[in-house]
Amino acid sequence: MRRYSLAVFLAVAGLVGGVVGFTIYARENRSPFAFGEARPGVAFEDMDDDSQRYQGKRFACTPIAAQYRVCEVATDGPAGKMGTVVDDRGRVIIVRMAITDSSPRVNDLTRTVWRQWDSVAAGMARTDESTITIDWRSNDRHWSARMRLRPMPRVMHEIAIADERALARMDGRELRLLVPLIELTRRGLVPDTLLAAIETRDPGALLRAVDSLSADGRRRALSAASVPSCPPALSPVAASGDPEQLLGERLPVVEQMLRQAYGGRQLIFADEPYLVDATGMGEPVRLTELTEDYVNGRVAFAVTFSGRVDSVEARLASGGGQPRCRAGVEIVEAHIDTATRAVSAVRRLPLEDEALATRAKSTDFLVAGSPTTPLVVTYESTYGDSSWHGSVAWQAVLGGESGEAVARIPVTFSKTAGGREVNGIMLADTTGAQRRADAADAISGRRVRVLLIEPGKDASPISVTMPSAVRGAPSGWTLLAMF
Repeated sequence: MRRYSLAVFLAVAGLVGGVVGFTIYARENRSPFAFGEARPGVAFEDMDDDSQRYQGKRFACTPIAAQYRVCEVATDGPAGKMGTVVDDRGRVIIVRMAITDSSPRVNDLTRTVWRQWDSVAAGMARTDESTITIDWRSNDRHWSARMRLRPMPRVMHEIAIADERALARMDGRELRLLVPLIELTRRGLVPDTLLAAIETRDPGALLRAVDSLSADGRRRALSAASVPSCPPALSPVAASGDPEQLLGERLPVVEQMLRQAYGGRQLIFADEPYLVDATGMGEPVRLTELTEDYVNGRVAFAVTFSGRVDSVEARLASGGGQPRCRAGVEIVEAHIDTATRAVSAVRRLPLEDEALATRAKSTDFLVAGSPTTPLVVTYESTYGDSSWHGSVAWQAVLGGESGEAVARIPVTFSKTAGGREVNGIMLADTTGAQRRADAADAISGRRVRVLLIEPGKDASPISVTMPSAVRGAPSGWTLLAMF
């Protein structure tokens, strides 16, 4: 009997010890900072069930990479949007809340949350013109929290809680985890200082991860080069305008260049400029302003075949899938006799061979004082398929002798996918690199600053590592694949 009692005691003690041990473990793996029932460290399934129980709706999740997800739900009390990052084990590692509620109850909630977080660790506050930011870090340094408040009245409008150990796990030692970290940084969910530290410790790690993230874009860029050029979009055209009003004294030079470049076709103005053949059939075109290198006697402009471009862009915007042909731009360049204004050695140069549609914006010779003065061209290229479409505005330098692009740099970009739109402005000072005629690729593999703009969100500058070059040049496909 005594032995039996001892066995029961030991079994019960072991059970209690296990429960206590599990409880301590669970507490250590849950953030001491919470916002209601939401906190990092919990199973996302439990948090999703709580949302269904209390609000009658579940989170909507978007996979990013390596089984990581970003999940969001609109909240009722307080009104706003809650977002979470879920790791590959199904655990919540980040909780963010954007609060749009301006009712008096938010005042009380702000004080309550502030007091609770202060009981874990003292917060550190800083102030700028429009926001007060308070940061907390647990004593064991495993958990962090942040609150942003409007100065008047002093109520929170954004909170963020993170599992710092989970973020440290994504430190670049495993490539598959670095890819979702890049995506979370791009979305503004984690600071880009984490990526900077990784690159310092392991140069080249970010480029390897970015190339992995944009691998599908690289495949598309390589296959797009084999897509044939669109045939002319011809229709009967009758002249109804005076081209001299548009081109002035440049008209004779432009007409000479077009006739020699396009087999005798003429420039005619109807509702817009057309290139028309001897039978009266023509297609609409857009010409950039004629640019002239007065030192070396060279002239150039760009021709956009606007009817072809319109057709390709309309197909992409409607979700009709990848077009069967590409609508490119051609540069028309020639030598000019500065005395007689007669042109010779006219040639047509394709601008790029990977975009599905391209519109030229401007052409301008650089003043370099040599027979091979580079030509700078700005243009916008379109990419996409049935699930997304986007564009990149480029600035390119074309070499004087070969006429090939020796450097190009993205200036802005835009992408629409699944009803979500994102726009970007490159903030890096790339002027010096752009004007180096010997730079085969001035930006691929570099970290640059990008101002990211999404409807309904504050514009946020982030650091982006540009993907490797495709066939020796930056690719619009790989750039847009990252967003």
